[in-house]
Amino acid sequence: MFTSHAIIGIFFRLLNFALLIGLFVYLFKKYGKSVFVELLAKKDADRESLLSEQTILEKKQSELDLLLAQEVRDCEKLREKIDVWKTVVDNEKALHEKEYEKIRMLADKKGMLRAAQAEQEHIRLMVLDELIPQLRNSLGTHFQEEKNGRAYTDAIVRFMDKG
Repeated sequence: MFTSHAIIGIFFRLLNFALLIGLFVYLFKKYGKSVFVELLAKKDADRESLLSEQTILEKKQSELDLLLAQEVRDCEKLREKIDVWKTVVDNEKALHEKEYEKIRMLADKKGMLRAAQAEQEHIRLMVLDELIPQLRNSLGTHFQEEKNGRAYTDAIVRFMDKG
């Protein structure tokens, strides 16, 4: 009997185990399956959304790379233009400095010429004020003699004939 009780005990244990597994399968199909299906669907939707967003971001990145490359080219062109402008400005500055130097030299020459003219005028006035009266007196005395006056007049006439 002991063996038949053991066989019957094992049989009921297996039957209880099968019933317990069947109950779990039934509960899972009734309540748990929909939760897992929803979770899987949500994960799939999230994955698709992330893949779509990744594709969009990759396109934007390539567009930004192209835009950045264009801006680098534009900056280089601007830098070249600035270098050309700087060269032109430096050349213009050098020309202006040369012109300024010429004008300054002309002004210095004019100043020196005016100073020389002023000096000559000063000397002329000195001669007029001091020497002319003395020469009048001495020439007047010299030409009072007729012989000296005639010799002077003849010298002037000979000079005029040559010229």
